Amino acid sequence: MKKNAIKRIKELTDERNNDKCRINDLIKETTEKDLNIQVLHAQLNACQQPQQQIQTYQAEFKRLTEENMQLKQRLAQQQQQFQQQQQLSSMNLINNNNNNNNNGDAANVQVRVISDQIKKLSVDNGNLEKQLKAKELLIKEIQKEKDDLFR
Repeated sequence: MKKNAIKRIKELTDERNNDKCRINDLIKETTEKDLNIQVLHAQLNACQQPQQQIQTYQAEFKRLTEENMQLKQRLAQQQQQFQQQQQLSSMNLINNNNNNNNNGDAANVQVRVISDQIKKLSVDNGNLEKQLKAKELLIKEIQKEKDDLFR
């Protein structure tokens, strides 16, 4: 009976050792799976982040394109106003020269006022053209970054 008890203790000890080995193997396997999950999460985040950047760039591109269109319209309007004022000033100068120089001082004042308006419009026009070029460059940069992200 003692032999049977010792034999049974040995069997249970071996079984316990085998269970410990299985538990250790399962712990290692669980650790490996957790690492794989973390890697997959990182890869998923890496894939999602460029898509979010692309959406951000697309929204910025759209906004800049609309702003660019508005600036072009304003530029065209100011150029048209400038041309109209030039025509008006030319006609006024011709009319003033035909009035026997009786209103010479008034004509000079009018010429100065129109000249000042022309200068102001020219400066405004130049500023709008600079803004337009800056926006176009920004749009090109964003488009390049977008294209680079798709590659």
